[in-house]
Amino acid sequence: MSEVQSKYDLDTAKSMFMDFKPLKEIAKVLDIKYRTLVYHKAKWEEERNMIRKEILKDLADNKRAILVNLTSNSLDCVDRAIEDLKKRDKPPTIHEARLLTNIISEIDRIIRLDDGEPTDIISTNKPSTIIELKAKLKKDPFYIEDASFREIDDEETAINTTIDSTNTDDGEHSSN
Repeated sequence: MSEVQSKYDLDTAKSMFMDFKPLKEIAKVLDIKYRTLVYHKAKWEEERNMIRKEILKDLADNKRAILVNLTSNSLDCVDRAIEDLKKRDKPPTIHEARLLTNIISEIDRIIRLDDGEPTDIISTNKPSTIIELKAKLKKDPFYIEDASFREIDDEETAINTTIDSTNTDDGEHSSN
């Protein structure tokens, strides 16, 4: 039993597709109908995606190696600069010290970014409880021991409550 041979050069078409050539270009070069290529593309796509992932992984690994090498070289330079500054009779200027720390900080950010970690310290606002606030307020020299506190459910209520209490505290009472 002989194998049925296609009238198109699908091996070359697949090879070109794996080299990320556009389907229209493949159709034109090999004189294959575009719709035929679209049909076969569905079969080839998963294999090409695996190739793409491998290429991207290799690029990322290569970039990481370059950055680590750059970091190492930069830190060597910074070490030498620090040694020179330590040996110098005059202390380093604030500008020189700031430049040194900026270099290290930027390199650290690049590495953190590549590792998928945050590049800056990010704080989140969370509401405080009365117990936490009282503990903080007790450190204040002007703390009033018998002040009354009440807990609220959400920020919107806090804003409205604050506005209402400031209006009534200023003596702006409405007459009935």
